[in-house]
Amino acid sequence: MPSISQIPPPFPEHLPTAGLTILDFDLLLQGDAGETELLYTACHEKGFFYLKNHHVDRESAFNFAKELYDIPLEEKEKYAMGDGVNYLGYKRIGEFVIDSKGTPDSQETWNVSLLSSLDLSMQC
Repeated sequence: MPSISQIPPPFPEHLPTAGLTILDFDLLLQGDAGETELLYTACHEKGFFYLKNHHVDRESAFNFAKELYDIPLEEKEKYAMGDGVNYLGYKRIGEFVIDSKGTPDSQETWNVSLLSSLDLSMQC
């Protein structure tokens, strides 16, 4: 049971929120036309969605993420993102500025795609 300090406060009602499309992976695998249309719309109009019934073992996924982010910084920086042209690879905390005051971000990320394993010089 979480302690009282671990329970997040309720979300403020006066703040605007974005609607979140919830997609069913099982329906997508079955080729469901309605679910496919929802996926297309979510990707083209919102840029994000929540995927349910994905069948990913959460414990394995979190263990993988912990191992990935526990790699020494020196090693991770060998795979650093480009200078704004290439957003594939590793980005350390504070690398991007998030406002006009010069505030650094607080996000460490890995961006990976199938193209990561290909010769990127072959792209147009």
